[in-house]
Amino acid sequence: MTQYHLAQAKPVQSKAPAISVVSESTRLMLHRLAVGIVATVAIACQAEAPSALPTVAVSPTPVVKTATLPSGNATYQSDRFGFHFTYAADQFVAKAETDLEPDVVALEAIQLWTTKHDQEINAGAYEGGTEYPANVSVTVQPASNRLSLQDWVQQSNWFSESRNIKETTIAGQAAIAFQSSGLYEADHVALATPDGAAIVLVTFNKINDDAGNPYQALFEQIVSSLAFDR
Repeated sequence: MTQYHLAQAKPVQSKAPAISVVSESTRLMLHRLAVGIVATVAIACQAEAPSALPTVAVSPTPVVKTATLPSGNATYQSDRFGFHFTYAADQFVAKAETDLEPDVVALEAIQLWTTKHDQEINAGAYEGGTEYPANVSVTVQPASNRLSLQDWVQQSNWFSESRNIKETTIAGQAAIAFQSSGLYEADHVALATPDGAAIVLVTFNKINDDAGNPYQALFEQIVSSLAFDR
């Protein structure tokens, strides 16, 4: 499989902190970018034959709420794919992944952490097999044969037990919101780039439904501020 290299993106606000571009370990990349693959492979190894994908309900009801994060936002700009979103720079750190392993099919990937989690990761608190914290990620993945978003989700090996697919509108265009189960429970939104060649996926991995989880507000802010430049 061809290894994809990510284009470096930069903040567009002059006073905003620079977005770090790092090469994380293979364990971190696979853990954060493809948590559903672990469950999918385990299920496949136990089954005698592939099981049919679950039937999902499709609803036109939007499911994305408006974020209410403090001021002091920074803007993440993807020059390669022509989109941007904002995040609270006083609470979170955004890092673009580079040198992804061949098994991680992503064209661009941004991990967002609380400043506390970022400091712990940099200090080696999660080395030795400890799972990294549930966080928010934004990935760009190739669109497969121009499938509909629903079909893309059902055929992708990134998600295990995808469900509750609902149609919505994000960045002024058709999108879907859905959930999946894997190493973590996860909320996702997915939409195609304007040229239809790639899919932008925003993922919120979570351990529980704690309303005070700062990543919930971050997820909502990214989704509500996501926009294409062309």
